[in-house]
Amino acid sequence: MEESALRIISFNCRGIWSSEDYLKSLAKKADILTIQEHWLRREQFNVLGKLDDNFYYTAISPMENGRFYLGRPFGGVAIMWRKELQKFVKVLKSGSDRVCAVCLQFEAESILFLSVYMPCDYGDSESMEAYEEQLGCIESLLKDCQCDKALIIGDFNGDPRACSGSRFGRKILGFASNNGLSIVDYDLHRVDSDFVTWESGDYSKSSWIDLILLSENAKQNVKEFRILNETVPMSDHWPIFLLINGIRKAQQKSQSTRMPVGVDWVKSTDDQILAYQNVLDECLSGVSIPLEAICCDQPEICDHSFCLEMYCQAIVENLRRVALRTIPRKKQKRVQRPGWNKDIQQHKKRPVRLTGNGNWVVSQGLDHCSVR
Repeated sequence: MEESALRIISFNCRGIWSSEDYLKSLAKKADILTIQEHWLRREQFNVLGKLDDNFYYTAISPMENGRFYLGRPFGGVAIMWRKELQKFVKVLKSGSDRVCAVCLQFEAESILFLSVYMPCDYGDSESMEAYEEQLGCIESLLKDCQCDKALIIGDFNGDPRACSGSRFGRKILGFASNNGLSIVDYDLHRVDSDFVTWESGDYSKSSWIDLILLSENAKQNVKEFRILNETVPMSDHWPIFLLINGIRKAQQKSQSTRMPVGVDWVKSTDDQILAYQNVLDECLSGVSIPLEAICCDQPEICDHSFCLEMYCQAIVENLRRVALRTIPRKKQKRVQRPGWNKDIQQHKKRPVRLTGNGNWVVSQGLDHCSVR
């Protein structure tokens, strides 16, 4: 079984408009790029597709279309993946505007990817309740998706090291322990106060709040983890880089978007048709409807072609998969190959010649046997 590696980068860009060029440079180094605080409204998600033509994306924003907001934009998470991974990607509904979720469904194993932007700690009980609510959302995704492995990456707004004194950091440690997760390189940096991913504007404060949580069975796949601090980003966060290898995806074959010709609808029973309808209803309920495109009142300036294409592909792919699962296959017909029939079998080894009118004629006595 062929195994391969994935390069994963996560970055709190603190506004995509000021970090656009930097994100383009990060995309060149990544197979999967997760973004926090993109500050985009839903009708502006097409900006993500323009960062790199080799990527597809999914995104969530707490800012609704057409609503007026005071102050600066806020929030928003996204996941981008290279187009060659598209056949493995299933976009999931997270139930939160702080969590973006996809599942990579390889034939040999499945991996849940979450990009998260957790609430800030203002020292009050409301902050703690909001944080616990998001942890509950993540825990539900871990249990409901039933993927073989999980990777949760992003801005957790909590430093798990004891030296930080962060109460959200303690929550992260407890959450990881209860759900069989590990913080990448935590044992290496748990007492290293110089290992930071965030610095305040005046450099008076710093912390390690951009984290990667992995399921225990994925720890063995980690080959490299580091902070990308070679160049200074416009954000107050540093990007983090993870290289994982041993991803078993080779058995997954390219899937056709056409309905399989091998499904025999004529011979299907009423029970099989009913099963097809029920399973299809369940599968289609998990397809995200691109409301930002359907409800858009400015189609002349908003480009929604990508999300509409993805929506159509998801519907067609579910039709194909459910049909294969519930409807009987047609029997494959034997292919007829050209050969020697009984009339000319005895002349198989005799020489033939091409006549002037384009006929092949067997020489030496078989005057009436010709093949066009």
